[in-house]
Formats: sequence, structure tokens, C-alpha cells
Amino acid sequence: MPRRAGVEAAAAAALGLLAASGAYAAEGSLGYDLSNCNAAELDFIVLEGEATLKAMEDDIAADLAKIGMTVNARLLPKDEFNAAMVNGDFNLAFSESWGAPYDPQAFATSWSTPDEAYYAALQGLPEDLDIDAKIKAALVTETEAEREAAWEEIMTLLHEQATELPISGKVRCSAPRREAED
Repeated sequence: MPRRAGVEAAAAAALGLLAASGAYAAEGSLGYDLSNCNAAELDFIVLEGEATLKAMEDDIAADLAKIGMTVNARLLPKDEFNAAMVNGDFNLAFSESWGAPYDPQAFATSWSTPDEAYYAALQGLPEDLDIDAKIKAALVTETEAEREAAWEEIMTLLHEQATELPISGKVRCSAPRREAED
């Protein structure tokens, strides 16, 4: 499968970068021995009762295990899930982007609202990035060229920080009906 090949390549690349940095030198799992390192654990919150999301979490956990990371899944009822999202009590979580039909400016503006999960995710970024100020400046930029440059800078910074991993999308539901006969 293309997705599986991409995961394997990403895992190998990540381990290669870690080895090049001197973090892992001995041969072992996927070519490197992770036994002398601190435990790498992630807290992954999943909405209770969402079988599809739980299955995706299991797949992600299996992929991360290949590079020595442990994923601790917490299945939470809706209220607790929402509270954890808003409070930033997670390392990984499934969330829906606003996507179509919302414009990207409204979506980006929501990132500075404390009751949004994305706000909590951005709190760990280095202060010198100041994404919120960059978004506010982009919103009032007058020329198209300046606006494009501003959004490119914002999205590049977020991409480099890996604050979001777009892995899937929802399919719009439909309700076909059979035409009534005369």
C-alpha cells in the first residue's frame, strides 16, 4: 500500500536523522538500538465510541512503535475529550479542520481562541515564532503578493513544527432514494 510504504520510509528517515545527530549509534531495531534512550511516550486521546478513530489510533501506535515510541491511548467520553482538547491535556488527538466551506482566514483566526484545541497545540511552539501576530498581520495585508507571502510563511512555520498531521478526511454523506413508481 502507498500509505504503508510512506510510513516505512518516514520511520527510516527519522531514525537516520537521529543516528546522524548521534542520538542513536548502535545497530538494532530498524537499524538502531533505542534501549539507552529515555522512553518516548505520547498521550493520544480518542473520543470514546468512535471505532474508526480507535482503529486509526491503533495503526498510528503500531507505526510509532517501530521507531521506539509508546502511545498511551485514552478513550474519553465527549465531555472529558473536549476538556482535554481545550486544556491541552494530550500529545496527539483527532480533530476536524474547518475545511470547506470555511475560508482559511476564519480557520486560522480560530487558532488564537483558547476554547479551540488548536490553540492548545500551538502553545508549545517557540515564542519567537509568534504565529498569532503573524496571522493578525496577514489578515490586514493589502496586496495579494504580500498576503500570499504572509500565508506561505505562516503555513511553512506550522509545517516545520508539525503541529498538524493531515491523515484523512471525511466523506460527505448522501441519502439516495428510490424513485416512487406511478
